[in-house]
Amino acid sequence: KYALDILNKSDMVDCHPSDTLMDLNVKLLMGHREPLDDLERYRRLVHKLNYLTIIKLEFVFLVSVVN
Repeated sequence: KYALDILNKSDMVDCHPSDTLMDLNVKLLMGHREPLDDLERYRRLVHKLNYLTIIKLEFVFLVSVVN
């Protein structure tokens, strides 16, 4: 239920998972990307995902990648 609420509030309920290759050794640098349109919305989403990791441990890796 909580995960569905996050998807609904983030307008992502119609999104589908997909396998994506990624390099785990890539380091993100400050100032080398476009700024987010709505930084506060992103922060709220990350906060909710962090809480979700407490109640669903299998999401820990995914959240650590985007956080």
